Amino acid sequence: MALDVWFVWIGDICPSYCEGFWVNNISTFSVGSVATFSAIYMDSYNNTINASDIPWVNISAMIENGGGAVNFSVLNISTEEGSMFVNIYFISYTSGTMFLHVTVNKSAIAGSPFSFKILPGTTCVFFSL
Repeated sequence: MALDVWFVWIGDICPSYCEGFWVNNISTFSVGSVATFSAIYMDSYNNTINASDIPWVNISAMIENGGGAVNFSVLNISTEEGSMFVNIYFISYTSGTMFLHVTVNKSAIAGSPFSFKILPGTTCVFFSL
């Protein structure tokens, strides 16, 4: 009896199928705290794609408060070797309801923009000479 073997080839990354989510389902942060958002690379067949299987991808993040630019800093956008997740770390220095826009290869991922809330708080600024 012969055994049939099937292979599934990964399709090209499809931004409209990529999924995003707030880590630990937390979307409320304090001013000056580090926020983390994750996305999963997907193809148009709903297959997850490991970051190491993609020869080149351009992922970017922008935060706005609904009325334009806001004072924030994207600290890092990173992937782990062999992982299908990409993590976006950022700090906001302004409180209010914000929106995180995530794009892959210049196209919005599914559900973007993602709303989140920044609560008032104190920040500590260090100066070095």
